[in-house]
Amino acid sequence: GNPAHNTCFPTGMSPSPRPGASPTRRPVRASEPFLFKLVAPGESSLGVLLFLVNLFRHAFLLMTAAAVLLAIGSVLAACVGLSAVFVVYVVRLALYPEIVKFPYNAEEGEKEGSAAVYAGSFNPPHNGHLSILKAAHKRFGKVYAVIGHNPKKKYPVTPEDRAKLLKHMLARLDMKDIEVHCVSGLIWRFAQQKNAVMVRGIRSWEKDGNDETFLNLLNILGPILLGPFFGSFPKPMKTIFFESSPKFSHLSSSLLRNCRKHGKPVYDYVPEGSHEELERFYTEDSLLSKEQLKEHEKLLKQETQKARGKERREG
Repeated sequence: GNPAHNTCFPTGMSPSPRPGASPTRRPVRASEPFLFKLVAPGESSLGVLLFLVNLFRHAFLLMTAAAVLLAIGSVLAACVGLSAVFVVYVVRLALYPEIVKFPYNAEEGEKEGSAAVYAGSFNPPHNGHLSILKAAHKRFGKVYAVIGHNPKKKYPVTPEDRAKLLKHMLARLDMKDIEVHCVSGLIWRFAQQKNAVMVRGIRSWEKDGNDETFLNLLNILGPILLGPFFGSFPKPMKTIFFESSPKFSHLSSSLLRNCRKHGKPVYDYVPEGSHEELERFYTEDSLLSKEQLKEHEKLLKQETQKARGKERREG
């Protein structure tokens, strides 16, 4: 035959493939698993095992990454949802506060477990203040009357004297269990410490609407923005507004001070038996400015000189 077909090769060697010819593949039996077909020819069972390990490792990494992304997405969605709920709650407190209409519930029902803080200057206190305190006293388990003041400012009537006067009026109305405090700091911080809501009296939205809306915003945003700096939870402070009785809608502390400044009676504006105590703290001289006081002393001196001159002429 053809000598080329009779060429002998050393043991262990095989003829080189012809150029362009495909390499010889290991024959695959029909009974072998499909994974054996994915590995390179000549791979042992150890190679298959390593292939499986790498396959499962990559699958595990992909599933872990997917789980992490899903968790992050869930956390972000929850944060966005909670933030939206929080914003809606804050806007609702600011735009639609709770308002207790007059007349209040005549019958004293079951008191709420929370406390209430009614803050003001009480300079001086009057029947309008006391009607709000009485309504809050019927509704809440504990009520605090807070006299806010600036410690660096001098007042004609000190906050401590106003506290004494307010306690006297509360005692006359059998509301001794209402606590009276003088607070120089942020009122909402005092309310947070007492776990209380804020209470405000309002004569009408035309008279007090702008001022009360501004104070309500301060009580809402103050705890949110400054609460963490004081170590408290940034929870907005709720304010409940009590509409004043129509018979007290004209009353104000400035009205009483003007009455005392001009020597007019105030017994119609305070509880029975309290006008003398008010007049003791709010004297005419204590309510005059320095210029008014000098003018008052000058007129008093002139009147004294006139009286003496008249006595001399008559003598």
